[in-house]
Amino acid sequence: GGFDSPIRWQRALPDDQQHLCPFVSGRYFRGVKNGPSPKWMQDRLRAIGLRPISALVDITNYVTYDLSRPLHVFDADKVKGDVTMRLAEPGAEILALDGNTYRLDETMVVIQDDAGPEGIGGIMGGEVSGCTEETTNVFLEAALFDPIRVAETGRKLGIHSDARYRFEREVDPNFVLPGVEVATRLILELCGGEASHVVTAGAVPAWDRTVGLRPARIASLCGVDVAADRQTEILERLGFAVEASGERLEAAVPSWRPDIEGEACLVEEVLRIHGYDAIPEVDLPRETYLPQAALSPGQRRVAAARTALAWREMWEGVTFSFVSGKEAALFGGGDAALHLDNPISADLDVMRPTPLANLASAAVRNADRGYADLALFEVGPQYHDFAF
Repeated sequence: GGFDSPIRWQRALPDDQQHLCPFVSGRYFRGVKNGPSPKWMQDRLRAIGLRPISALVDITNYVTYDLSRPLHVFDADKVKGDVTMRLAEPGAEILALDGNTYRLDETMVVIQDDAGPEGIGGIMGGEVSGCTEETTNVFLEAALFDPIRVAETGRKLGIHSDARYRFEREVDPNFVLPGVEVATRLILELCGGEASHVVTAGAVPAWDRTVGLRPARIASLCGVDVAADRQTEILERLGFAVEASGERLEAAVPSWRPDIEGEACLVEEVLRIHGYDAIPEVDLPRETYLPQAALSPGQRRVAAARTALAWREMWEGVTFSFVSGKEAALFGGGDAALHLDNPISADLDVMRPTPLANLASAAVRNADRGYADLALFEVGPQYHDFAF
């Protein structure tokens, strides 16, 4: 950068919610010319289904898709004072870049200047400070946002954006400043102008972590023998820093892999590179070479009884496994241990002592409706005590 940025970043988040936006950086550009982006960039954006808009906007979209580093550009001449990461004021509204006006609440992170909200943190910028063909001064934003809060805000507002998609799945916390430098090179190359020094607020959260891997776990979990040296080689090629520690491998997880949580994750990484086709085919052990019966004797008896009764013009009933306390008592049931704590109905508050109770009630209902000559049967459980 060749000068100090006239716009600075501020963070005004509550002490217990600093994680909502732990770090933000930016850079001021003056004297830029915002025309169409070059053909090579437009072709690449169209190839992934994006519509080219202008050089400045296309650069942010290109970096978002190419490096998974969401960016936003403000027309610096439309920004009033410094920009602040803060929680929205209840009832505040913003006209977003999609042309819709959204009402915000106090749980949503916004980028705000002296005039009001200029963007919804991690989701979408505002129309008021958006860049146009007349833009000559630009302020670039690159930040980290809490994935859970971004997802909650997006659901509340019903906004689906490329930035939201990436932030709610976590982005590389160590690539904020490199992302600014990538965008800087593209802006100066395609739009000209002069860049300021980088301005920041907050600090990149600690992301360093180490996960242990026992080489023998590849074989025990996946049935494939992979030499420890080969495991080390695979993990190092994937960006892990690996050191041997006794019978374990200690792998330092790269910043762009938030999905690595434990040893099983490393096993999966090794195996997918080594090749799933290396997993040997193993037949399941057979307890006997004689074919097993699909149905047990009891199941066959039930099926035979159903068939025999149906041939005798009887109708099978399927009823609840509970009845009223009065009906249960008539059939020798009603034990206190079989009363339901939360019955679906006051008339169905006791586990039935026999299906006959339900069938008797069904016969009465049918008789009341003119079907007196009816034969019913049911196959189902009955309950006599707490042990069933």
